[in-house]
Amino acid sequence: MQLSTPTQTDRISVFYNMNCWQKFIAECLKPYILLQRQNQRITAVFVAFNFFQGSNIRIAFEFVDEVGETRTNEIYRLFANYLQQNSPSVNDSDFIGTSLFMDFPNNSCQQNLFHIRFSDPNIRLQLLISEKIIDIFSIDLCNGSSLFTFLLHVIIAFCKEWEDMYKIDQRSRTTQILLEKFSAESENHLDAIFQPYHELFLNNRKMILGIYEDVVLNTSDSNFWCEIRSEYRQYLERSLTSRRGMPSVLLPLDLITADQLGLNDQSLYSVYYLINLIFSTL
Repeated sequence: MQLSTPTQTDRISVFYNMNCWQKFIAECLKPYILLQRQNQRITAVFVAFNFFQGSNIRIAFEFVDEVGETRTNEIYRLFANYLQQNSPSVNDSDFIGTSLFMDFPNNSCQQNLFHIRFSDPNIRLQLLISEKIIDIFSIDLCNGSSLFTFLLHVIIAFCKEWEDMYKIDQRSRTTQILLEKFSAESENHLDAIFQPYHELFLNNRKMILGIYEDVVLNTSDSNFWCEIRSEYRQYLERSLTSRRGMPSVLLPLDLITADQLGLNDQSLYSVYYLINLIFSTL
């Protein structure tokens, strides 16, 4: 997809019970996107999950023409009306906010709380992930487990492309140095930190190896993982050019991806640990 010259759009944060995100995406967001694409009005959609000042979905559009007050009001009213008509009676319990600031009201829409640049050369990966977020979480419930599983898929693709590009043997376990650094900083042994994930791997070995095969061999019906790896390769090539040397394993895009899913650094390191276990069995 060729991105046009960016036009500024109001960025909307939908503060809504996480247990209801799947319904909102399926019944409100996805139909709106499909309609706008049929009318050839939008060129890009960005979606991210966030838990700062309350559980919310961050949404931004790049429109073909200039964004005006009428369109801004149209989007805002669409989302706000849906929330009003589908208000859950309880708040989230999966994620507990740690912000010093007061949360925004649940079942509300807020504007311009985050920044996104559609002109950023690395935005393509975030847009691909946004498309997958819409596809997956319009069907599956969104919770900590499903977000972690999705992050595992994406980081497997990143690590495998990193290894293939730089001709590094899988057995070298490219993330090991980062895990050892994390262990040293926390003053705990890796096995102690990630014991639950070691048990998770042992108890779900076949399923987790199936995730690896799905990503690396692209066994699903979609070409999504091929696209992800291709875009990630281009990102690595740009990083190599700008840094004049092989980039570190932990690239900013790993953290950006975790953040797009509303997950923290600990989740990313846990994914690295699982990937090491996967690679060690191949």
